Amino acid sequence: MSGITLDELYDSLASNHEIEFTYQGYTYSIEPDENDGKFYLIIWQCLETPKCLFKQEIFNKNDAVPDIDKMLNEPIFEGSSFLNIEKDIHVDTVY
Repeated sequence: MSGITLDELYDSLASNHEIEFTYQGYTYSIEPDENDGKFYLIIWQCLETPKCLFKQEIFNKNDAVPDIDKMLNEPIFEGSSFLNIEKDIHVDTVY
């Protein structure tokens, strides 16, 4: 991964920051969301109409840390996980 380290990615997600990254010419985002009192981590593919690739409920913002591994290990990139393709990812922005 370029742009930030894997440890910085974990720290940013644990602190409820949004991450934008590119992989194979496409832009993606990982972001926290709240809906009806429930909190989620979501991976979006940023297309003209954004496509939700993965949505994981977390109980509150402080519970995000244990769920990060599950999200990053989901095979949502053509059968590969974020951690499998990590070397080909460039993190563009951390909000």
